[in-house]
Amino acid sequence: MKNKKEEFNIFREVISNALPMVFFTHPFKHPKNIEKARIRFINKNLLKAIGLTDREIEEMVEKNFKKMMDKLICQQDSVAEYFEKLIGLHKVEGMELLLDNRNGENLAIHANSRCIKIDEGWYAQGMFADKTPEKKLEKQIRTSQSKIKSLQTELDKIYEEDIVFSSPEMKRVIKLAAKVADLSTTVLIQGETGTGKELIARAIHGNGSRAAKPFI
Repeated sequence: MKNKKEEFNIFREVISNALPMVFFTHPFKHPKNIEKARIRFINKNLLKAIGLTDREIEEMVEKNFKKMMDKLICQQDSVAEYFEKLIGLHKVEGMELLLDNRNGENLAIHANSRCIKIDEGWYAQGMFADKTPEKKLEKQIRTSQSKIKSLQTELDKIYEEDIVFSSPEMKRVIKLAAKVADLSTTVLIQGETGTGKELIARAIHGNGSRAAKPFI
């Protein structure tokens, strides 16, 4: 018995220091009773990150599983769907939830949970991993891709003027020409004879709001 207790304490210590939120319940009789199950263990790291105090987290232990979820998750529809999956399928895999963050922006998490039978009792356990940094990175990538696509469209318009180039410096000139094409301002184009000043001027004119007017 002593060895089992020692193993359990070691196990608790390991998952207490895990970055994701890890929890498990006391046993209950049937999956349909899962909402009334009591929380046996929950680690603190992720919950402290969203602004909960040690005392608030400790108070969740031995309390109702459903009440814990209601306290943590922003959308109640998501909580209902979460328990429907646990009751019906006995598992939740990669479900996206929003944790109610007191420090500002809500955290986007992926919930993975199981409802398992051991001997005569059922247990629920789960792990919530913070995916907020990945979501922000995805948003930045989408924004960058949109900007690249927009610039490529502008460059494609200029390429139609049959301007052939390969140098990075000329690429910057082409980008600048695309940007100023619709501006009502004077543009000064300088360069040695034969460097393509007139082509740039025609490109600006042809892609601007005065394209239908004579090029002088």
